[in-house]
Amino acid sequence: MSRLLSIRNLTVDYFGDGGAVRAVDGVDLDLAAGETLALVGESGSGKSTVALAPLGLLPPTARIAGSIRLAGAELLGLPEPALRPVRGGRIGMVFQEPITSLNPVLTIGEQLREVLAAHGLSRGRAARAVELLAEVGIADPAARAGQYPHELSGGMRQRAMIAMALAAGPELLIADEPTTALDVTVQAQILDLFRTLRDRRGMALLLVTHDFGVVAELADRVAVMREGRVVETGPTRQVLDGPQHGYTSELLAATLSVDDVPRWVRGEPTLQAKPTESPLPSREGGRGRG
Repeated sequence: MSRLLSIRNLTVDYFGDGGAVRAVDGVDLDLAAGETLALVGESGSGKSTVALAPLGLLPPTARIAGSIRLAGAELLGLPEPALRPVRGGRIGMVFQEPITSLNPVLTIGEQLREVLAAHGLSRGRAARAVELLAEVGIADPAARAGQYPHELSGGMRQRAMIAMALAAGPELLIADEPTTALDVTVQAQILDLFRTLRDRRGMALLLVTHDFGVVAELADRVAVMREGRVVETGPTRQVLDGPQHGYTSELLAATLSVDDVPRWVRGEPTLQAKPTESPLPSREGGRGRG
């Protein structure tokens, strides 16, 4: 597979009243076309900063050094007019909280049509918006296109965000904690959707997450970040089965296993009544010891 995204010695400092804070410190990453790379780490490890840097979406207080190349073309230092076609065009972005990213006063269809217009599609935008909603698995897409974000469930809002990210046919899709705000069942559906879209469109996926379950489900390779640095990277199965860095082992050890889940959550009985003891209330109104 050919290299699509290449990040070399990326360093990001945030400046404030208290001075500079280094959020990313010399990160190197590669992502091939059609590949999924998971960027994993605890909150504050710098993974979201790395994900936002290719799109130039870091705040004005950030100072960036290093190199970010997309298919060989340098992105860092591009003037705003040159970077604008990359955002949403060659690189799509799916944010963690769709309700804060969607415009509350525009319908889903209107927002999709705006994206399409911004990337040069002048005709057939209404029909294409409905097609995109159907592609991401939204039932009755024509009706949903006329609804506002607050009228959709969390899962449907995330699907709508994915549709917008895909509207211009990006080569790379960046997803920043895309399942964190969703319940477990919807999380699984969204992960299946990412896999299907990646394979169908042949695009690369940079997945930012703290959840090793998501990593195991979707990623080809994983890069583990700690305090702004990549401390371990490799094929997903290799890293999960035989972590080489102590921090990776600690993250894996902190992952909730089935044995850690309370028995009542797993649907198992919690009362172990003996044959001579009754779990029912006694005649005096108290409860038995079962």
